[in-house]
Amino acid sequence: MIKHLLALALLATPAAAEEFSDALDLMGEQCVDGLMRDLRAGPAGMFPADPRTSEVVLGDNLGRAWRSEAGNIVVYDLDQMPVCGVLAADFNVGQARAALAPWARGWQLIEAPEEGGTRRFVRRYSDAEVLMVFVATSDNPQLVEMTGRILPANDWTNRILAGGN
Repeated sequence: MIKHLLALALLATPAAAEEFSDALDLMGEQCVDGLMRDLRAGPAGMFPADPRTSEVVLGDNLGRAWRSEAGNIVVYDLDQMPVCGVLAADFNVGQARAALAPWARGWQLIEAPEEGGTRRFVRRYSDAEVLMVFVATSDNPQLVEMTGRILPANDWTNRILAGGN
């Protein structure tokens, strides 16, 4: 995650920044609703990330990364595992945090207990799997990292989905 935060710090261009709602829309469309969709063509309105950004965001994983026109939003998709994410820089992190719960409800995600400063959301994906969304934020610099991944369901996720902790 730290690599992602450093990449975003390099990308940040506050003068032409998009709205945080754009980042949430991308997360929902690409990484919640479309996680298993082939993203090789890239999300509409996004541009291939430069090689340096792709290297930092993807690390040793095979995949692709795209950036917004202003450069303060990056979407990435990994090839060898069902993982997709959105990195967003130069947004009011307090407002971004406040926007997460209504956004999650709109995508039928249930908020799980926070762990180590990371907010977690879960939704049933299949009988044996769940979609987990992890959201980490940083106040200085102002960064938000949202990652969606398909994981095996377990007793804990089943309790969360049933309304318990």
